[in-house]
Amino acid sequence: MKGEVQHLANNERFRILNIDGETYIMDIERSFWKIIFPFFFWLLPNYIFKVEDQAVIERLKTEK
Repeated sequence: MKGEVQHLANNERFRILNIDGETYIMDIERSFWKIIFPFFFWLLPNYIFKVEDQAVIERLKTEK
């Protein structure tokens, strides 16, 4: 399994994941506890949404 994580320039909350040709958006700040205790990032589940439309990804990358 090959994967790549892309950071969005103006958005610290979401990451774009590319895994085996599929594109996902990961919400890393949905949980209040992860903000207060950053080590919970590895203990609590992260929410990931599959994106079918590439126009959405391009809009997220260029949106200010």
